[in-house]
Order: sequence, then C-alpha cells, then structure tokens
Amino acid sequence: MKFVCLISILAAVTACGRIETENDPLFDGMRFSSKITISKSNPKAFDIVVANAAKSVAGAREAGRWRSTVYCVRTYGSSDVDWVISPDADAPVIENGDLILKGACRT
Repeated sequence: MKFVCLISILAAVTACGRIETENDPLFDGMRFSSKITISKSNPKAFDIVVANAAKSVAGAREAGRWRSTVYCVRTYGSSDVDWVISPDADAPVIENGDLILKGACRT
C-alpha cells in the first residue's frame, strides 16, 4: 500500500501540476495551492509557486516550506533543503500574487 501511495505522489509531483487536497494542512488558518517543478537536469532542485500569497504571506511561506519537505523526505529521505530563494527571506519574492521559492534537497 505504501508503494502505491508513493508512486501516486511521485506521479503528481512529476506532473508538476497544482497540488491541493483537503488533507493538506492549514497555514495561518488557510489552505494554499502550490505547484512544485522539479529540474530535469538535477532532480534535487525544485521551484515552488504558492498561489494567492497575499491572503497570508506567513501562511504561504510555511505552505511552500511544507511542500519542499514533503518532496525531499519522500524522494531523498531528508527534510534538509539548500534554499536559493528561501521562505525565510526578508523580502519574499512575489510574482502575480504568488510566492516563489527555489531550493534543492540536501542529501
């Protein structure tokens, strides 16, 4: 059963689609839709877009961090991330209302 779940999650992540489910945790009292795009040349590297960050930048930051943790733990067994654009940045990168994060899983 775990194998089937893992394959389903990897297929969703690989498809680079927006992922939002009723099981996603709430951040600052809200759910955030996010999209993770994995680099084809370096599967450890990823970009995350968290939609509608204006409803709560703090919540969007944590939703993006959570999405990275899920990917890195399930793929590499560790939650450690080397951030290029961090959820902890003093000035968050927001484009068209969406929070942009970039990082790579550390193994």
